[in-house]
Order: sequence, then structure tokens, then C-alpha cells
Amino acid sequence: MLASRIALSLLASFGLIATAFSQATDSRETTAASGKVALVTTLPKIPVPIHQAMQSRDFISAHRLINEALSRVDQDNKDYLQYLNGIALTEADRLDDAMAAFERLEKDYPDSQWQSRAQFGRAHILVIRRQYIGAGEIYRREAERLLSRERKDELAGIYLEFADRYYEGVPADDPSEAKQA
Repeated sequence: MLASRIALSLLASFGLIATAFSQATDSRETTAASGKVALVTTLPKIPVPIHQAMQSRDFISAHRLINEALSRVDQDNKDYLQYLNGIALTEADRLDDAMAAFERLEKDYPDSQWQSRAQFGRAHILVIRRQYIGAGEIYRREAERLLSRERKDELAGIYLEFADRYYEGVPADDPSEAKQA
């Protein structure tokens, strides 16, 4: 029993670290289209009150503010807000609502880059509820995805992009700061 808990904890830690890389975007297309150097990783912008509520750990207020933002037609990054909603509800110990928020993200935004994080959020709730078999199944699926050949190729591309940027340097606006050959 202890070994399975340790294994689940390790898988969860590995998954959360590995999914941090999953936020990378393929900036080569952006770079080619605009001529600008695109960010390799980004987090979506959210309204300041939501950010402040989450940072101050006022998760009930954050949940209320997120729901208000999600109801706006012109709101960008609704998938990310839905993910934050699940996190806020989990932290507020409203686990049924949090599970529903993560499931809603998976259903409403099937192509979202936040899908895997929603999966980990659901698994985390199952662990809190001591439903280790269900959590283990989610962790197993995500571990298979994270360790797949396609994912390794994607990560290699990200590392190569970092290396290319380091090697080529970033153009300086000020000639005195220009990269010396």
C-alpha cells in the first residue's frame, strides 16, 4: 500500500513537471509568419482581479470572478479560466464542483492545451478522495502520453529551438548591446 502511494506521488510529481513543458507553443510558425521572435512558452493573460484572488488564496472569490469572466462572450482563454476554476474549487475543498469543472474543460475544449492538466486535476481529486485505482488509471494514461515517442520528439524540438536561439542570439535594439562575434 505504501509503495503504491509512493509510486502515485512520484507519477504525479513527474506529470506536473512534465506538463509544465506541455505549454510550449510551436513558435517557428509564428516566427516565420511575423518575422518576430515568438515566446517559447506563455501563460494566457487573465483579468487582474482573478490573478489577485488566486495569489491571495481567496479561492471562493476567484471562483466567482472566473464564472463572471466565463459568462462574457468576448472573454479570451476560456479554457485556461476553466482550468483555474477547477484549481480554485479544489483548493476551496469543493471537490465535486472541481471535478465537474475539469470535466467541463475536457468536454467543451477538446483541443485545449490544458487538457492534460485537467486530467491531472481530476486525478488529484481522486487521490484526495482516496480513490487510488481511478487516479492510477489517469496517471498511467498520462505517463504513457508523456513518455511516447511523439512527446519526446516534441520536447527535442523545443530544446533545439532554445539552442538555436542561444546560438544565433537575440537581435539587440541598442548597438552597444549587440552580440559580439
